[in-house]
Amino acid sequence: MDTSVEANPKECVDLGIESLKIDSNHLTGSATQRSDSIERLLDRYQLSGNIQDLELTMHVACKELRVPEGTSPSLLNVLRKLLSLLPTLSDSDDIDRQNYPPILMSGLINILFNRYERLGNVEDLTEAISFASQVVQATPADHPLRPARLISLLNMLFRRHGLTKRNEDLVAAIKAAKEAVALTPKSDPILAGRQRNLGVLLMREYHLTGDAKALDDCISNFKDALKLTPEGQPEYISLLRNLMVVLSNRQKDTDDLVTIISRARKAIQSSPQYSLDSEFHSILGNALSRKYERTGDTEDLDEAISNTDDLVKASTRNHSDMATLHSSLSRLLVIRYECKSGNKDLEEASFQARRAADMTPKGHKDLPCRLGDLGGILLRQFEQKGRLQCLEEAISITTEAITLTQNQGNVFPDQECLQDTGETQECVSGEHRSLTTVNKYYSPEVAGQLSNLGAMLFRKYGCDGYEATLDEAIEKTNAALELIPPDNEMFLHAQNNLGGMLLIRFERTGDMEDLETAIAIATTTVDFTPRNHSGFSGRIGNLSKMLYRQYGRTNRIEDLHNAIAGAEEAVRSLPEKHICKAGELANLSNMLAKRAEKMNSPGDLDRAISTARDAVERTPKSDPSLPGMLRGDLGNMLWKRYQETKQDVDLNEAILRTRGTIGMIENYQSHRLAHIGSSWISFLLKTANMLKRMHLISGIASPTLAIQFANLSNMLVRRYDKTNDLRDLDEAVESARNAVRATPGHDANLAERLRALGSLLSRRYEIKHSMGDRDEVNNLAAQLEDLNDGPGVRVAITVNL
Repeated sequence: MDTSVEANPKECVDLGIESLKIDSNHLTGSATQRSDSIERLLDRYQLSGNIQDLELTMHVACKELRVPEGTSPSLLNVLRKLLSLLPTLSDSDDIDRQNYPPILMSGLINILFNRYERLGNVEDLTEAISFASQVVQATPADHPLRPARLISLLNMLFRRHGLTKRNEDLVAAIKAAKEAVALTPKSDPILAGRQRNLGVLLMREYHLTGDAKALDDCISNFKDALKLTPEGQPEYISLLRNLMVVLSNRQKDTDDLVTIISRARKAIQSSPQYSLDSEFHSILGNALSRKYERTGDTEDLDEAISNTDDLVKASTRNHSDMATLHSSLSRLLVIRYECKSGNKDLEEASFQARRAADMTPKGHKDLPCRLGDLGGILLRQFEQKGRLQCLEEAISITTEAITLTQNQGNVFPDQECLQDTGETQECVSGEHRSLTTVNKYYSPEVAGQLSNLGAMLFRKYGCDGYEATLDEAIEKTNAALELIPPDNEMFLHAQNNLGGMLLIRFERTGDMEDLETAIAIATTTVDFTPRNHSGFSGRIGNLSKMLYRQYGRTNRIEDLHNAIAGAEEAVRSLPEKHICKAGELANLSNMLAKRAEKMNSPGDLDRAISTARDAVERTPKSDPSLPGMLRGDLGNMLWKRYQETKQDVDLNEAILRTRGTIGMIENYQSHRLAHIGSSWISFLLKTANMLKRMHLISGIASPTLAIQFANLSNMLVRRYDKTNDLRDLDEAVESARNAVRATPGHDANLAERLRALGSLLSRRYEIKHSMGDRDEVNNLAAQLEDLNDGPGVRVAITVNL
């Protein structure tokens, strides 16, 4: 054995080195042959211990890493061995420690990363990150290559975070990106790319955490990069995209959003290639819709819809682009529908959403989101037309979207890709790749879909009345909340929904714990919602309604004061032309009227009437979803004020308003009946706990309608007493008759309304002597006896006859 050890070094020295083809310190031959030769040089050093052999090996290896056509994968092990030998050398060994180690380590990193991209082995990526971290740690702060080494490290960390979702990878990548930006001179043209990459990392942090500071820093870096980027460059358009996305998320940046939208329009006009860019138009359309939400200007929506529709009609793109356009157009149409309640917009949105989903291949990253969009539209169609099949399909599609998203894993917005800044890692040849994610939507996607599913089940509860359905809606919403960071906007949205569900359960069960929890949730939601947020008015409006319900149970005047303060804030926070303003004004009006009644405050009543008039004027006359309650409440308020002031103008307006209310309720019932299928009606009729809800269907008792008819009858009688106009008396009789017809048999007010009708018929009999009135009075008396109202009823009701 000793003899063989002595022979091998001599054989390596005498034969091996002569066989190597070295020309000016370069190896010749194929990549594999060159790698084998370097390994033989290293073997010779390990056997001879001659430091000059190690110096030659390192020098040749560094030269090999510069070869344009690439290196052999077998070089990886040689580089590992060389790097492992460095710590064993003494200070006296004549080795260039400043240049060789980082170059060799950079080559090792490059080979590992390329192999990871080829084979997908995360262990290769992890090893590359480990070596890259060592390179950065060994590089002095003032070294000219430190920024490039930081960029290399953050790119790999960004890639691994997209795979493993380890928060520490994103934190480390952001730290490296910030340092790289800080070390880059202001005059360096590469600064803009580094600022954009930092913005991308901060955008991902915001999507995951909802951290407002991350969003602010992200916007700041994108804006700085945009200033340094010439218009018309691809990087300029990319920055416009990114800024439109992030500014749409920050409520306080309306002016900045308007500026970026203006630049995007200019880019489309000046660059034909961007006028046909479906993705760019989709993002611009979303930005225009966000601008509408903040300003109430519908012209922005109309422009976005028109532009996208033109692209859809003119496009001959592949399925992927067409699906994007259909999806974008669908979302814009939904927003305009919510703004203008245009039925055609909702129908067209449904068509476009189905096209987008149908054109998206199974397994595509965008399919869950597009199914979710379709589910949301089906929910709106149910709310508009009452078609149960729309709601059932919405629940089914959303459930499918949740399953697909869970199988897909956490994903991120498609704008999150790091720009190729043109930097290379040390002397390693070849382009430094841009690391892009293949995913599109951020990690709380499942939570958002669960929240939507909870909202759909809540609507279903409104149809079937089953407590289990309401409990499931609350369960799904709670499940969504568990998946979302507390400071994320989606958390506030889901929490707001949960508060509404608990309020309804309180109204069903009377459990004050549900009401108190709902109020606590709503208070927290309002506290964490910026005043300029598009959802602030709705959230504080919901809190106001909850406090009003609590006042109804506790009779504490401070609850009523707080409810009114919240309703006033909800009205103030909405743009003047916003479609929801009428509803918030109506809520405020009702609360003011209640306080006027409670505290005998004429000023509150006057203000309630003025506010109700404003609400009525803002309500679309053809809107079938508002069953006339605005006019009804106004009529009641005017009636109450007339009883105090005896002003005929109030009485006459009260009569007109109440007539309008009755007409709107009847139209609403007809609208609902026309869109509810016979199978759905059959289901409702078989459901005992839903019978009380059937006042929505014409011909079935309606307590709401009964109240309005009874009030109108009283008003008309009062005016008849002043004018002796028999037309008022005739209408009063007919209204009282309709009030009786609309009153459920178990209603405690039925006897009173029967007596009121009998009294009016008796008065008219005295004037007209109609036997029909006399007979009807006798029938009413019999009905009252059947209600166990006492044997004296017939005498009392017929005494005037």
